Amino acid sequence: MSGTVRDPALPRTVPLEQGETVGDAPDSRWRVVRHIADGGFSSVYEVRPADPETVDRHGAAPRALKCVWGTPAELTAMNSEAYRTREVTGHPGVLQLVTTFRFERTTAPHHHVGLVLELAAEDLPTFAARVTPGERAWAAVFEQVAAGLEHIHARRVVHGDIKPTNVLRLGGRFAVADFGVSAPLESTRSAGIGPARTVAFWPPEAAT
Repeated sequence: MSGTVRDPALPRTVPLEQGETVGDAPDSRWRVVRHIADGGFSSVYEVRPADPETVDRHGAAPRALKCVWGTPAELTAMNSEAYRTREVTGHPGVLQLVTTFRFERTTAPHHHVGLVLELAAEDLPTFAARVTPGERAWAAVFEQVAAGLEHIHARRVVHGDIKPTNVLRLGGRFAVADFGVSAPLESTRSAGIGPARTVAFWPPEAAT
């Protein structure tokens, strides 16, 4: 997920505090460093391993934690995002999933799912505004995105929400992120999730 700084005055979908620790003992515990962004159903934070056991299992690199809340039934459905992300992992053009866990918070009456992902530097619109890439640079970016999509489709998965903010930069690499509305290629589920996608980036056939 992106490391882009967001407006601190905006409400958080899943409010975690700096320094708070979440995860599964004994080797998947993460300490919140800062808030990054909010989506319609989730919040994203930069996190770091909270103990030596987590470092041993997952490495010491900072990560992005995407938190989603809901009822147990809703979270079971939302677990499909982690499943699809895991299905398409292993390609540089796809944001990599590190691990997942469920957690509870005494201050919230909801259940939560956490997805620990690679931490990106910025999304594509932020990169474009900062660098103003030329034609060759854009061609290189889209070549990486196309390779990532080819890999996703080869795994029989439809992303369902390709848009600039779902393309993230990690160093010199660009990767497709956010599989929240993805579906198996053979499934008809993606046809019924239109409201969860971004209307401005729907393909023409989805608008009929």
